[in-house]
Amino acid sequence: MQRIDVIMLVLLATVKTFAAEESPTTLYAGTVGGKRTVTMELSRSGPSLRGFYRYDRQPDVLTLTGTTGASGELRLIEKDPRGKTTGKISGEAQNGCIKGEWSSPNAAKRVPLNVCQLSKRQALTAAIGTFYLASASGMTGANGMYDIVRSGRHWS
Repeated sequence: MQRIDVIMLVLLATVKTFAAEESPTTLYAGTVGGKRTVTMELSRSGPSLRGFYRYDRQPDVLTLTGTTGASGELRLIEKDPRGKTTGKISGEAQNGCIKGEWSSPNAAKRVPLNVCQLSKRQALTAAIGTFYLASASGMTGANGMYDIVRSGRHWS
């Protein structure tokens, strides 16, 4: 299930990037509280930020909305699928990473947040792993079919 969610985030990011070139989508991965791993997607349009993120072992995708300033500072509001505010993120974006703090809506709980930008290759590798083609052959033409089987991490 986790791999499907990451693949969906990558595909959604790719579609959004082509649909709105002035607002590219960036993929991030990192931690909240130093322990809980997250995958995040953010799109920027002027000072506005929109996106999604999810804790890697949780099924719910949380929405993010907020703003960013010229020097990289950002403020985001996190909402669950029902629209309830579940947290706030404040921090600074520099060198492809966002470092800051996640806090509960009433700021009673505060933990560090650290996420860094992923390349599309890294995102896909995280989602489906690395596979190697064991062999390729054929002389059967365009209508030929082969049985391809995966043994461990290798296809044959």
